[in-house]
Amino acid sequence: MAGTLTVLVGKDTSEAELRPAGENRLEAKGVKSGSGARLVATIRRDAANRVTVRFVMK
Repeated sequence: MAGTLTVLVGKDTSEAELRPAGENRLEAKGVKSGSGARLVATIRRDAANRVTVRFVMK
């Protein structure tokens, strides 16, 4: 399982790879977010199975 995390803060956008970080965990290194940041995570189990999650940091 892997994916990408996109962070939108104002007009700035950053993206990082989501990589396995233990059982049932994914981790993105080098991404900074804060209050009000919008995050979009696209998670891939394999080539056919993909899910996208969107949320806002409080």
